[in-house]
Amino acid sequence: MSAEQDGEPIERTLLNTLKYSGLDKEYLEALVKVVGGFYAAGLQTLKVFPRGITPVTDGLEVQASVTVEELPPLMSLMIAEPWVQNFVFFPRGLPSVTDVAVVLALGAGRAG
Repeated sequence: MSAEQDGEPIERTLLNTLKYSGLDKEYLEALVKVVGGFYAAGLQTLKVFPRGITPVTDGLEVQASVTVEELPPLMSLMIAEPWVQNFVFFPRGLPSVTDVAVVLALGAGRAG
């Protein structure tokens, strides 16, 4: 999902796309709301997948790409968000890093 489709908010587009993911509707809405917050904060180029194998999906995986300058504020949001179970950053562009691939795991159960 790289942008809002047909003028619809990203949350509605994600809910329509993921409605058969095997996740409970209220749980999916909460996770999609978190993804929408990250989208509004600058995580614009997104790929969103259910985590797990249906019928045992337990969350969402979000893959994105950001510039090095956009990473610090997004990292602060990721650390503060309780729905984020873990995140991984992959630098791209050697010898100098130009952008960073981000992989987020969203769901319940992060150890506090």
